[in-house]
Amino acid sequence: MKKIFLITSIIILIITSCNDKKNIDNNNFQINVTVDKVSDGTKAILKKQIDRKITNIDTAVVKNGKFSFEGNIKEPVIFGIFIDSIKRGGIFPFIGLNDKVTVIAYKDSLIKSKITGSNLHDELTRLRNMRKELSDQTQQYLPEFKKANEAKDTVTMNRINKEVKKISNEMSENDWAYVKSHPDSYISPLVFNGLMTNPSYKDSVKIVFNNFSETIKKSDLAKPIREYFDSLDKQNNKSNNENKIKQRKKIETH
Repeated sequence: MKKIFLITSIIILIITSCNDKKNIDNNNFQINVTVDKVSDGTKAILKKQIDRKITNIDTAVVKNGKFSFEGNIKEPVIFGIFIDSIKRGGIFPFIGLNDKVTVIAYKDSLIKSKITGSNLHDELTRLRNMRKELSDQTQQYLPEFKKANEAKDTVTMNRINKEVKKISNEMSENDWAYVKSHPDSYISPLVFNGLMTNPSYKDSVKIVFNNFSETIKKSDLAKPIREYFDSLDKQNNKSNNENKIKQRKKIETH
């Protein structure tokens, strides 16, 4: 009987170990980078922001113009890849669980590096490109605005300001529509960060955030949002208590 129990226990342990390994493997990520004009032996550093501090996660060495990182994450994360010999800029892939990402890095402009293999990064890039298109539209008004400013032409300046504001509102509306329609997306907290203090949505931001799935609300990416609302709640509670004290004193004096 003891032997049967022992064998059963071993089988359970093996199954549990396999399941744990499967869960770990499903959370793996791999980043393979090819970079031109960088000497062998150059260090590349993988970084992540943790509690508002940039922390080194891993180090790799360039060999034949290539290097790689791999590891395990509990949820999608934006990494920063920095190369020692390149003093300016970094590469910022948005890595999901079990992603195998390929990066073609350009030494003269790391920010323009080509990143493939991550659906989250593709979606975030699509949203950024939409914003850039609208932002570029505002740039076309700069020469005319500068000329009008020099001529003190307030009519033209007011017209341009209205046009620029219209474009800016369109950008915000696009972001607002995204966070409302994607409560299960890890991208939503990133977009939401730019909307929290927007006066146009001050009465709705918390409602929209509360509609996020529990997974997204509890994610590291949503931590600044949670802290923001906690801070607001504390301020409101303090203000309410102060008002109650004032009302009580007012009643007592009468």
